[in-house]
Amino acid sequence: MCERDLAVGIGLLLAAGGALVLREIVGPYVAFAIVASPVLAGTAGPTIARRLAVRRFRRWLRRL
Repeated sequence: MCERDLAVGIGLLLAAGGALVLREIVGPYVAFAIVASPVLAGTAGPTIARRLAVRRFRRWLRRL
């Protein structure tokens, strides 16, 4: 087992443990929202940014 595998394993354990502790502190729905938000932002962020850029470009073209 190399150091990278160990680091990934420890990171996953910390992420899972953090989510479980958070669930006990604030409740399951809030914990899910907090844990899922970065995943959704990373997935949907580029698409939303592209749509906003296209919308801004269209508005700029209309003003010409």
